[in-house]
Amino acid sequence: MNKAQHTTRGIKHWGLSGYANSVSLIKVGCTLIVKCSVIPNVSYRQPLGVIKLFTMRKRLVFIIIFVVCFSFFLKSQVNNYEKYQLDSIIPVFKFSENRIGLTLTLWEYNSNKETDNLLSQLVETDSLWTLYGSQKFDTEKLKLVEKTENFKFFTNKSLVDSLSYLIGKQFFIFGENGICKSKISDILFCLDECRTSFILLTFENIDKEIGNPLIAMKNKVEIEFERNISFENEYNQYLDTTRLDYTDTIPSTNFAKWNEYYLFYSDNFKWYLDTHSCEFPSRTIVFKRDKYFSEKWHQELDLFGVPCD
Repeated sequence: MNKAQHTTRGIKHWGLSGYANSVSLIKVGCTLIVKCSVIPNVSYRQPLGVIKLFTMRKRLVFIIIFVVCFSFFLKSQVNNYEKYQLDSIIPVFKFSENRIGLTLTLWEYNSNKETDNLLSQLVETDSLWTLYGSQKFDTEKLKLVEKTENFKFFTNKSLVDSLSYLIGKQFFIFGENGICKSKISDILFCLDECRTSFILLTFENIDKEIGNPLIAMKNKVEIEFERNISFENEYNQYLDTTRLDYTDTIPSTNFAKWNEYYLFYSDNFKWYLDTHSCEFPSRTIVFKRDKYFSEKWHQELDLFGVPCD
């Protein structure tokens, strides 16, 4: 037998030679097995306990690596949707005949802080105000898409990349008369030194049967679409007695009730054509306890330009 044969047999099992002795005893008889059984001479390079421990460690390491990798994968998938968590109720405004969408106001007291921080970072890293001031509107960082009577709409690659997970997402849109579903089709933003700055998530299409679109939610809720004139009058009287630095001539209109909450809008839906016809279009959810009104949620656009007044 040559060296190559010895090497090959050793690779098959380190203890085959001892096992051969045991087999020979079985051929002789059971008596010899009881009295002279030979323990196979298994010449493991390490004790069995060490080998088992080593195997368990390998398995444990593999499991840990798998769990870590899988957790990173899940985190990336969750972050794609929750990195910038939108508010549960979002105002919807119409900026032109074909430009209607979720309006995420920026740098206001009631703005979404996550989207605020996102735009603040982009303003700094992409020098957006500098580009805006110099009117360089044809760059990857600041590209003019549409200009209306009140606003300039821009696109920014970093913003689109950050919010791209929202493209194709479906929302329930609540209008004056009903509800419909629509999907996000585009991501734009508006910068303005005087008027409201915001991110606009435009919709593909909106069913005209619901009337003018007012608010949107990810989930559908049961809303009673009926106007309470008495409550509406009381609320407008309350607003008339409230001391405000700036007011609008457009009264608030109640269009629906959601459990104990009354839904209002102040809007003539023509301001994108006539700048001065409505200067503070808004959406409000009102709750009344005893004789006191409480605005549980409120969003508006400043078309007047309060900071520059």
